Amino acid sequence: MENSYIVLGNGFSIDLVQKMEKAEEIDLANLFSKGEHVLYPKTNTRGFYHENIHQICGI
Repeated sequence: MENSYIVLGNGFSIDLVQKMEKAEEIDLANLFSKGEHVLYPKTNTRGFYHENIHQICGI
């Protein structure tokens, strides 16, 4: 049996969040805005945060 994969992009995510009426709670325009709350599973440390992320990404 062959493996099949479906790749969904950010457009799908934005549409899904809007249909769920969660656009006010989930900010897909700035995925790094809550990065300090996401832990890197291997080390259990803040893995998706950089103190200068706003300058790096221009946000």
